Amino acid sequence: MLTDALHYATQGWHIFPLQTGGKAPMVAGGFKQATVDAAQITAWWTANPTANIGISLDDSGLCVVDVDTHGDINGFESLPLLGDLPDTAVARTPSGGAHYVFKNDGTPPPRKISLVRGIDLLSNGYIVAAPSVIDGKPYSWESQAVVSLPQSVRDMAAPKVHTVPSGIAPRSPATKDRDHTMHRASLWLERCDAAYQGQGGHGRLLWAAQGLVNGFMLSRSDTLGLLWSEYNPRCVPAWNQGETADVRDFERKVDQAEASPVKQRGWLLQEEEPFVAPAWMDAFIAGMANRIEPTKATAAEAIPASAEVIAELDEAWGNVEVLEEPSWKPSGLVGDIMQYILDTAQIPQPKYAIAASLAVVGTLVGQKVKSGWKHGRSNLYCMAVGGTSTGKDHPISMVERILEQSGAGDLIGGTDVTSDSAIEKRLSNHPVTLYPWDEAGHTLGGFGSMVDSHRATVVPTLMKLWSSGNKTYRGKDRAGRDNDSFSVRHPCLTIYGTGSTDKIASSLRKDQLKDGWLPRCLYFISTDLGKLTETDDTGHSIPAKILSKCKGFVDFVNPAALEVSVFSEQAVEQDWTITVPIEPAALEALKAFFNEARKIQQTGEETSELWGKAAEQADRIALVVACGMVHDLRDAKVTLANVSWAIGVVRYCIRSFSELISDKVVENDFERNLKMVLEKIKRAGRHGITKHALTRATRSIKGFERLDILKTLKGGQDIVEDIKESATRPMTVYIYKPT
Repeated sequence: MLTDALHYATQGWHIFPLQTGGKAPMVAGGFKQATVDAAQITAWWTANPTANIGISLDDSGLCVVDVDTHGDINGFESLPLLGDLPDTAVARTPSGGAHYVFKNDGTPPPRKISLVRGIDLLSNGYIVAAPSVIDGKPYSWESQAVVSLPQSVRDMAAPKVHTVPSGIAPRSPATKDRDHTMHRASLWLERCDAAYQGQGGHGRLLWAAQGLVNGFMLSRSDTLGLLWSEYNPRCVPAWNQGETADVRDFERKVDQAEASPVKQRGWLLQEEEPFVAPAWMDAFIAGMANRIEPTKATAAEAIPASAEVIAELDEAWGNVEVLEEPSWKPSGLVGDIMQYILDTAQIPQPKYAIAASLAVVGTLVGQKVKSGWKHGRSNLYCMAVGGTSTGKDHPISMVERILEQSGAGDLIGGTDVTSDSAIEKRLSNHPVTLYPWDEAGHTLGGFGSMVDSHRATVVPTLMKLWSSGNKTYRGKDRAGRDNDSFSVRHPCLTIYGTGSTDKIASSLRKDQLKDGWLPRCLYFISTDLGKLTETDDTGHSIPAKILSKCKGFVDFVNPAALEVSVFSEQAVEQDWTITVPIEPAALEALKAFFNEARKIQQTGEETSELWGKAAEQADRIALVVACGMVHDLRDAKVTLANVSWAIGVVRYCIRSFSELISDKVVENDFERNLKMVLEKIKRAGRHGITKHALTRATRSIKGFERLDILKTLKGGQDIVEDIKESATRPMTVYIYKPT
């Protein structure tokens, strides 16, 4: 699909991805996001190689005569009614129909459903393009030489001219005022609530059509153009322009609006006046789910930011601290395993690879070593977080392969647990365990739910186990015949979990920022989709130096333990863990990092509690890396280089995770929506986001609430509102103001 998508782009056709095997857009905004940018197209299809291809018609300068065949309708029989069509590009559709593709010569024709029986004229939307597949059947081209749409077909689709009774204003605004009216209609449409399935969606669409047809007196063509391009992308789910039934259902609302017994047309054309619903509309509005905001400033009424405000904004953005990534690959076994994971990955992701490498080496040396500072152990909770199909799962299979071929396959735990009892039962037989958890965001969200009382106990148990490496973990006393509490000395439980950014964030609660769970996890977040390679991991055996060192750690036993009789009291009570010494300079660096983290905690910032275990995390990572640099664990020593690298990793993980959740961990719906709006504005960078684009990006938020949110953000000086001049009209722009 990627090759074909890129080929279309070279022809100037704007492309975007559709669902695999379907016609629905895969990206938010649908065909409005279509592009000819090769990098974006490559990223889309690298992440979703089997995605179908959509072509945005107007952007590409195209229109389509869509010949349909279903039931007793055969559009091919109606083709002669269109006159002598010139030879042009023709695509055969899976249903047996055809797309006759034409150039629109810079002026899209009116979109016309049922131009004649079985034939639609498509514009202002998109089509599915070959070699996309629907129901197992592909689209295919007969030819791709595109010619101009005949004027005769364009004339057939032109709206009919109706005679206006005396005393009633004309249906469409004067030509010279059309652009201004369309602009105002677009701004008004932003204020209309989107249609939501099961929540009065058809009534909301009908109200939007009423406003355009009768309030602004737009033509049918202009009304449909605005509804399809600006209103439909905000609806959940959006009407599918590739489905005839959806198109008819959507456009029927315009027919109903035109037939409505309206007493006063043109009520929205009052120049620059805020809209107030006339009294005769009260009953109509009350019968629909939609509600309109009482007031709204147009872009022309907004006030541009002053020079002083812009100067402050530039200074604030100039002082933004860029989060620098550490050098992900360390020396020794951790670095070697990381490289092996990358070499065998179809989508190499260094952050995921290092998370898995730390987890597997930490497991191999579990219960065998502890650090010389605070006796930190090697158990780590590493979470690989990113988008779907970005390579998070591959490290899991490589970790399992390494442990199994090293003779340590029994250290691998289950892919899910149902309760704290399940964890304790596992540790009673395997006190050193690595849990490879896919979709940890969903899993941990279930653990935090009070709906399942058994799973709700998992997170507290994991928290306790993380801190129990130097002592005996004791479980609960349980009812029943066997009510002895569970206990295990020096448990070493390690996690390598994966999850999408949205699921990880949605699984977290605000109280977890303070209860100590989040600081015990290390989130390795990648926003990079990654590049697909031709690598096949089945052809890569584990390097001998990795297997040799791993097997050595599996078989290692502290020689001192062998000198004591296994029947003696000393053999039972003695902790035979090797204390790995730490260089003085390394120790000072850890202490300095500890003080740095404490100062951040004391600021009281919303995510400051994430720094609560930062120094301990760095201590553990430095220990794992140091052990991976030797063959005999008795020779291990934590160096300044180990500690410096570990601190860089921890600092990056905490800061990137803080950025992720600061906009998502909330206490109520208004705060959630406020942070959603702020996040969209923040991501737009110094140039900001237009009001129209922001509305589309936050279409799940009601219009009146969005206005309240924007007022709140402006009042708190979190954002700046400005005016951006364009070739057609001024636009309101919102810009994030860093603190």
